[in-house]
Amino acid sequence: PQAPAIAAPTSPAAAPAVAVRGRRVLVIDDDAAVREAMRGQLASWGLQVMLAADAAQAWQAFDDVAGGPDAVLCDLRLGTGPDGADGLALALEIQARHRLPLAIVSGETSADRVQAVRDAGLPLLTKPLRPARLRAQLEAMLGPAQTVVSASDGRS
Repeated sequence: PQAPAIAAPTSPAAAPAVAVRGRRVLVIDDDAAVREAMRGQLASWGLQVMLAADAAQAWQAFDDVAGGPDAVLCDLRLGTGPDGADGLALALEIQARHRLPLAIVSGETSADRVQAVRDAGLPLLTKPLRPARLRAQLEAMLGPAQTVVSASDGRS
């Protein structure tokens, strides 16, 4: 049996910092169960989730929503066959065209595929994803929480 897309948390995961609420995240994965699990987890944190099963749907997501996604989570292997469709190539093309934060998600463990992701300079999240690790990556990708600076900063 296949490992779940998102691991059950070992302790309750706190909601992410306010900075991610309302932000749009595009999830690209050819497995419908993985897409739905990701939708549920990300939506529970207040993110707007866009789903794509392949490159064509991913590119459509940029046309369907004004401004497109704020960040992308892309599976390394999209499709069937020994190598599947190359999610890394798609991710790099998206990043080149749209200059937005992106992470690769994969259950892939072969050293050459993992090294290719590292060589591309992209974060790699391994399945099953721990909610806390996913949340931390999204917060890093989408920016720090907004803080309110008080008029009184301690100086006299």
